[in-house]
Amino acid sequence: MKEQIVLIEIVAFNMVTQLAETLRFCDGLAYRTRPTETPANTLYRPFVLDPGWTRVDVYAKPGAYGHVTPGEVVLDDSSGTLGAQLIDYAFDGRSIVIRIGDRGAAYPSGYVTILNGTMDGQPTFSWGKITLRPADLTASLKRPLQRERYAGDNVLPDGLEGGDDLRGKVKPIIFGIAPNMQPVLVNTSKLIYHVSISVGGNIVLCLQVRDKGVPLSGGSNYTAIANLMDDLQAPSAGSWKVLSTGDDGCYIRLGSPPVGQVTLDAQYNYATNQITHAIIWLRILVYAGVDELTVSIDDIDALDIALPARAECAIFNDTDFYTEINKVANSAGCAWFGDETGMHRLQRWLAPAGAAVANLTSLRTDQVNISDVTGVGDLAPAWIVKVQYGKNYTVQQDSALGGDKTSPSDPVEASDYAAITGLVARQWLSEEYRTVEASDTS
Repeated sequence: MKEQIVLIEIVAFNMVTQLAETLRFCDGLAYRTRPTETPANTLYRPFVLDPGWTRVDVYAKPGAYGHVTPGEVVLDDSSGTLGAQLIDYAFDGRSIVIRIGDRGAAYPSGYVTILNGTMDGQPTFSWGKITLRPADLTASLKRPLQRERYAGDNVLPDGLEGGDDLRGKVKPIIFGIAPNMQPVLVNTSKLIYHVSISVGGNIVLCLQVRDKGVPLSGGSNYTAIANLMDDLQAPSAGSWKVLSTGDDGCYIRLGSPPVGQVTLDAQYNYATNQITHAIIWLRILVYAGVDELTVSIDDIDALDIALPARAECAIFNDTDFYTEINKVANSAGCAWFGDETGMHRLQRWLAPAGAAVANLTSLRTDQVNISDVTGVGDLAPAWIVKVQYGKNYTVQQDSALGGDKTSPSDPVEASDYAAITGLVARQWLSEEYRTVEASDTS
C-alpha cells in the first residue's frame, strides 16, 4: 500500500536578510525532490503534525459562493528550534501551497494541490507547537480599497485638496459608469469639482453636468492642471469645462455658482466593452495589485459574451477590495474564488447540465440540509423575485429639481444613459434603482 504525504510550501519574508524564502514542510518522514525535478534535491522538513482540512462550500450564504475555508496547519516545535527560526519571518499575506499525493510520485505533477492561497496573520507559538492559519486567495483582498485621501490643505484660491471639511476623506473612483453622481467640490473659489482619480492610466469621461437636474452647457476640454486653474480659461456663466487625463484624473469647473445640487454622468474610458461586469471585476483586481496573469481570462471572455452590457461601479466611501469585487461578481450572477492553481476565477451560476460527476448517497454523505438561499430564515422556495438595475447615484425629489414640471418643455433631464426628460426624468431621479419582478404562484 502506497504511503500518502502532505507537502506544504510557504513563501515567507525573512526580516533579518530582507529576502523572501520558501519554507517547506511535510508530515511523516522527511521528503526530498529528485535531481530531475524542479526544484531539484529540495528538502521538506517533517514538522507537520496536522495539515488541516480544507472545506469548500459551493454555497455558504447569500453573496458567498465557491467559498474556501482552509483548516489550521500545526507544526511540531517540541525542541523549540523551529519556533526560534520562524519568529524572524513575516507570514501575513504571504503565499502558501498545500499538496497531497503518494510518496515517491513525480513532483509536482503527481500531487494534487489542495490549497493555493495566502497566510492569514502571523503563526501562533505555543508550548511545543506552531499553528499557521492559511486562507484562500480572496482573503488577501479584505483590505482598504481607496488609498488616496484629500489633504484638506487648500490655500485659496489655489489647491485641489479641499478644506478642513474634506481632510482625510477618500477620493472618488470610477470603475464603470456612474449615472447622476455628485462630484466633490474641491476648490470653492474656482468652482472646481473632483470626479475621479486616475485608474490604470485611462481617462474618465464626463458626459453631462446638471444643476438641479437641468443640463448646463459644455465647453472645450482642458489639457492640463495649469489650464484648469487659470482664471482666464474659466468657463462662461452657466457652462462647464472638463479636465480628464490618464495622469490627473477627472475634474470639472463651472462658470458660475450653481443654484442647487450639481450632478453629472461619468464613465471609465470611451469604449463600452471596457465597462462590462467582467472587465470591471478584472480592473478592481488589478488596482488591488493582483497580477493579471493570475486571473482567468477565459472566465472574463465567457462572461463578456454572456453579459456584454455596461455596469455601474463607482466608489465614494471607505470600503475594501473584497466587498466591492464581490458586489460586481454577484450582480452578474457569478461566484468569485481562488482555485487550487492560484488563479482568480469568475464562474457563472448555471443550471446543471451533462453527466453527473458523483452520486450522493447515504453512505457517501455526512448530512444534507436545505439551505436558506434568501438569507432571511425562510427555507421555502421563492415565489417572487425582484431584480434591481439602473442605479441612480443621487436620488432627487421634485423639491431638489429646477425646471417646470407643468411645462411640456420641462428641461429636467435624468442620466445621459437613460436619455429621458420632463416628468419621466423626474420619476427616474426620485428612485435609486429600477425594479422588475417575476413570480410563480404555483
